[in-house]
Amino acid sequence: MTAARPPAGRVLVAVAAVLAIAATLGACGVPIEGDAAVIAAEELPFGLAADADRSVPSQAAPVDYISDTEIINLYFPSGSGFVAVPRHLGVPVLPLDVVNALAEEPLSGANPYRSAVGSDDVVGVRVQGGVAAVELDRRFLDLPNSEQRMAVAQLVLSLTSRPGIGQISFEIAGSAVQVPRADGTLAKGTVSRDDFIKLLAP
Repeated sequence: MTAARPPAGRVLVAVAAVLAIAATLGACGVPIEGDAAVIAAEELPFGLAADADRSVPSQAAPVDYISDTEIINLYFPSGSGFVAVPRHLGVPVLPLDVVNALAEEPLSGANPYRSAVGSDDVVGVRVQGGVAAVELDRRFLDLPNSEQRMAVAQLVLSLTSRPGIGQISFEIAGSAVQVPRADGTLAKGTVSRDDFIKLLAP
């Protein structure tokens, strides 16, 4: 049995409808066969072009962190007394950091303060039971008495301003040495802030 063919006119109408749909899709910029189509930015609706230009970073930009510092008071000779000069030091602030900072020449405004502590005067500092033992270089004894007294005062006032340090002892090669107090008398053993407090400028 042979299937009946549709009338020729109906076929023509169906073909015309398919062609019309294809033409409409093509005019709208929709790809017919699944291929991606590139649309110019000027043809995009308002606002979409701006969003398309934004780049999304794959990871956050690196951040530079400033190391933490602590403001401490260092004491320097000024006239007949000593003045406190604030200084920023990186944390944690160790006793030897304080000594090394004293060996630098500080500036306060237009007036520089001289340091009586040289860069090679102190070999090391250890703290135990609230007492800081300052190991002096042998050459420290070659300094004039006036320079020794200022250096000792500078070390004692600065180190005892730190928490946990109440007294200072001085030694050379592991042996205790005598150091001058503010009144000129010699002390063998420990000294405290009270021994030099009268040297603080009012």
